[in-house]
Amino acid sequence: IRKGNLKEALRRVLDLGLETGVLPSSLRLEDLLMRHHVSSSNFSALLEYEAGIYQGPVSVYRATTPLEEHAGAPDDLGWGALSDSVVTRKQLGGNHFTLMSPQNSTLLIQDLRELLLEETDT
Repeated sequence: IRKGNLKEALRRVLDLGLETGVLPSSLRLEDLLMRHHVSSSNFSALLEYEAGIYQGPVSVYRATTPLEEHAGAPDDLGWGALSDSVVTRKQLGGNHFTLMSPQNSTLLIQDLRELLLEETDT
């Protein structure tokens, strides 16, 4: 695919995705073009973003089974550099991708509810 021929490239992706059933039949080329634009804009913003220090507590939820690339990460997973106070709240079963399982979601919701109630009490 030649650079600068985005519409043709996305047309080929759409055709192949529809043919193989990977993409929904309702998806249109305009949808892919819009999603590409949004994704490119978000990526550009990410590259330009410079984080400051957050002036409040940050809760960190860790997986009991870290991904290989997270092995040896600090307890605060690096959030201490971005916040004036890190509160490590819970360790949830599973790995990064299973943290939002139904069981973990229930635990997470309960903990967030407690945090919000603490904030309203102060």
